[in-house]
Amino acid sequence: MTSTPTIIMVGGVFTTEDGTVLDSRQPMVGDSRGQVVYRTLSRSHLWWEVVRSLADAVVKSKPGSYALVDGPRQVFDLTSGGVIKRVSLSDFLAVGTPETNWRFPFEEFRAGVSFDDVYQRAAALVDVAQANGAGSAMLMHLGALLRRNPEQVVIVPHTRYMEEFYGQVALAGQGEEAWAAYSAEHPQDTHEVRRKPDPLDYTSAVPVDAEFKITGLIENGAWQDPSDLEAARALLQFRYDLTIGIWDLASNPTLRATLLEVVEVRPAPPVEVAVPAAASARAKAKLDKERSTWEGWAARLDPLTQVGWKQRRGGGVSFSFALCEPVQGPRAALHLWLALSKTQATIRLQCELQEVYLNEGLQRYLVARRPIFDGIATPIATDFEATTPAIWVATGGTATDGVDWAERGRAIAECTPKWQVAFEDLVSECRRIGAVPQMERMLNRGRITFDPDPH
Repeated sequence: MTSTPTIIMVGGVFTTEDGTVLDSRQPMVGDSRGQVVYRTLSRSHLWWEVVRSLADAVVKSKPGSYALVDGPRQVFDLTSGGVIKRVSLSDFLAVGTPETNWRFPFEEFRAGVSFDDVYQRAAALVDVAQANGAGSAMLMHLGALLRRNPEQVVIVPHTRYMEEFYGQVALAGQGEEAWAAYSAEHPQDTHEVRRKPDPLDYTSAVPVDAEFKITGLIENGAWQDPSDLEAARALLQFRYDLTIGIWDLASNPTLRATLLEVVEVRPAPPVEVAVPAAASARAKAKLDKERSTWEGWAARLDPLTQVGWKQRRGGGVSFSFALCEPVQGPRAALHLWLALSKTQATIRLQCELQEVYLNEGLQRYLVARRPIFDGIATPIATDFEATTPAIWVATGGTATDGVDWAERGRAIAECTPKWQVAFEDLVSECRRIGAVPQMERMLNRGRITFDPDPH
């Protein structure tokens, strides 16, 4: 790697809804990837208060830019009665209002801006999309971010796992050899997608009190003391009248001495902590409810399971059908996704290879073959103009009376082998792209192209 991004980690001590006190940087029993704490921070309004002040200051220092959010769009809080409530991140950040400095990548893409332009114009990126990502997946994700904008400031939750990851791959002087070594140490687990659901994948605590701050900083390719930057952020959060940039405030000795109250950022206790009991119980209950819901809908749509449709975990009632075997990770490279909302059923196509999405490649593939897919879906509609194109859209969902689900299941089952034939060209392209060595794909993905046109 020739670029060394600025990585800012936000974490610290917090108290959960059941009174558990822990530091986000501590290891957690049974959670080697630190996903529970990562998810807890990234969905906490208290963590986002700090992140918002930090990103706003970074954007202010670069006029005409904005901050991006890559990840979930909801945060959680407790009501006065102790009930967990969801808060829209869009509302929290005032996304869509004239005065906001915040954007979501897909919203910008829908507005006609290419993904490359979306990221290149952003001064800061809050990356909260890696809640339970394996090391190999995180490596490819970071490679994509750096390819789009190596000058971007990346803000992430500070967990022990994230600290170890960035400590190995984001420092100057390590280059491509460090990336290759990390990839070899953290191979993709092709069996992971077939493991039984784990309550840890659903576990997230709700902080009710926190001392979140900047606790980690990689700048100019080296670990730096984050104390000065945290002091600058804290001052700017409460002094809106100051016009001094955060970087000047943190780096100028005179300004530091006269304006900042610098407090040492202390290391986290080295002892392991247990998963908070309330969060663990809530996750198990959610998993049990999802399992029961799935079993009920699998019985209604039995013809689907008979032809190979499987449960798709998370996101409500949904099924998945693999069109192509995994080629660069644990998941099928190409699969159909059936999602049931309250009012409709939709089947979309999803691909694990980002190259397929560049230059609207997936939409171009479908549009070029529209008569074929319209003929398969008839009399059901298709929607190729959506951000994620739909090859089958039927009215009537989980809250709709009078839907003959057995008949609907038979109709989809009959369409499935026809879709397999229609996607043979795309499957071949996925295999061709997937055959490129992983390191070459990460570092040169912009030159690995997908051909969506009929042959």
